Amino acid sequence: MNYLFQSSLCIITFYVFYLILLKGDKMFNIQRVYLIGALALSILIPLIGIIWDSSLPENNTIPFINGSFVIIDQVSSATIAQESTFNWSWSYTFTSVYFLGVIYFAWRFSTRLYTILKTISTGEIQKEGNYQIVLTEKNTPLASFYHFIFLNKSHLKNKDINLILTHEKKHVDDLHTIDVLITEVFKIFFWFNPIIYFYSQSIKAVHEFICDEAVVKQNSLTQYEQVLIHSFFQKANLSLLSQFNEISIKNRINMMNKSKSKGFFSKVKSFKTSLAIPVILLLVLACNQENLPTVSERMISGVITNSEGKALPGTNIVAAGTEIGTISDLQGRYKLTVPGSIQSLTFSFIGFHSQEISIEKNPAINVTLIADPEADLTPPEPNFQVSTVYSNVGEKSVMSGKVFDLDGEPLEDIKIIQYTKNKEKIINTSGSNGEYSIELINDSRFVIFQKSKEEIVVKMAKETFKD
Repeated sequence: MNYLFQSSLCIITFYVFYLILLKGDKMFNIQRVYLIGALALSILIPLIGIIWDSSLPENNTIPFINGSFVIIDQVSSATIAQESTFNWSWSYTFTSVYFLGVIYFAWRFSTRLYTILKTISTGEIQKEGNYQIVLTEKNTPLASFYHFIFLNKSHLKNKDINLILTHEKKHVDDLHTIDVLITEVFKIFFWFNPIIYFYSQSIKAVHEFICDEAVVKQNSLTQYEQVLIHSFFQKANLSLLSQFNEISIKNRINMMNKSKSKGFFSKVKSFKTSLAIPVILLLVLACNQENLPTVSERMISGVITNSEGKALPGTNIVAAGTEIGTISDLQGRYKLTVPGSIQSLTFSFIGFHSQEISIEKNPAINVTLIADPEADLTPPEPNFQVSTVYSNVGEKSVMSGKVFDLDGEPLEDIKIIQYTKNKEKIINTSGSNGEYSIELINDSRFVIFQKSKEEIVVKMAKETFKD
């Protein structure tokens, strides 16, 4: 959902830029390229952060804890037939509504496309060079789609039909249908964003201006204006078509009578177009600022192992003299952004000698911790408790139970965290009366119960999982 939000933000920003600086100018081809290019950039810019983040050392999504961290070894209990419970949340609601909208608009797109294809298959087709003229008996709108031009047979009686066909042929020559289909696909996935519908209207308006300009270059402006004024062609609710009278006749006539800028004013308009470049850069930064350390920050990353070269997950990494920190992930990797004034990091793990290492010049620091034979490995007691029961429900392995404090009172909204093999973080929470029920991930070997700065880590036995 964050990706959709960022893409929608880009769509809105690009369209506002178009309204302020480009709309109304007679740079129609530039406007067309801008509007379609802006849609493409709107889905690509948020992806930069995803690609960027994947190219960095693996991010450790487990927060730093300056409190109890307890690992409890568990073995699987007998299989118990038990139905898992499902905790509904607002995220599920929004996701469900979004996909219902996608399904509806995809269905609407498909039915409209089917109507067009059916009209083509049932109409009388006359080939004229690269154009396919589809003649029908019913009230078909005067329009074009790909290399097809739709005409009602009654349109042939119109004395100005050649002017009108010149207009529609320009739609075909410039492949305007591709632009229309692109915007219709965006309307499927961004149906919740009202600006996408204005995008569609603007692109179609630009198409009409381009085609009108092509007609006027070959014919009298006055004659063509009269054709537009006296045109009463059928209009259909088929947004996939480029229809002759879809856009306001008044706007089209005003645009045809508008003079093109020359000299200094032409250079000003070119400069306005170039302003799109800093807008793009600002959007890239806005969508990916969480991946960029500030000028006064730096990112340190690396891997933590023991003397045998084995990873040490859960190692505490703290910026010296601060409470800024994190812990290493399942592969012992970590990534931490610290202020530029920080000179060293402290690495500590129960049963091992702590190390403080300078980070003055090196952004990548791999650490080997040495075991402390005299260390007290007795874990601290957390201030809450967890009960666990394992069961198999169909093909799923389920863990359920209850979370409660040391006085036996149930605890709600306790985070229950698992990590997939690809480090994807799966979060559930305890529900009413402290109860929970989660499906276990086969490639996860522990479950973390997190309460503020306290954690209980339940380690899974291999036989817990159903093959």
